[in-house]
Amino acid sequence: MYDILFQNARIVDGTGNPSFYGDVAVENDRIGAVGKISAKEAQQTLDLDGLTISPGFIDLPTHSDFTLPPFPRAAAMVRQGVTTQLVGNCGFSPFPVVAEHLELLKAYSAFLDAGLSWDWRSLTDYVNMLEKTRALTLRGRC
Repeated sequence: MYDILFQNARIVDGTGNPSFYGDVAVENDRIGAVGKISAKEAQQTLDLDGLTISPGFIDLPTHSDFTLPPFPRAAAMVRQGVTTQLVGNCGFSPFPVVAEHLELLKAYSAFLDAGLSWDWRSLTDYVNMLEKTRALTLRGRC
């Protein structure tokens, strides 16, 4: 049995083929089936009434490594269907931070001025900061 079934959707599958109408079943957080699927096969059914459904979008490049600390819900990305991002591929990133180059890194990233604290030095420090921010966000404090 599928966890959720999205019925009557315009499906854009990301292959470049024309869109088509049908159903998408999700099981264990993964697409389980695409096509015509009976509502009896799912625990929950949502009728999309012709709305469009598609796989998550990959956004290259982004600067979310600079914007996630102040905006941990990444609402702008989520609302656009982005599920995967690649960061740091433009030549710089907010980590690692070497003390003698901190001011230079701040200058390079000034156009992104997201009010970063720059309290981390390594990737591990940065990830720990994001995890703390995420925990506060989940508790409604951020």
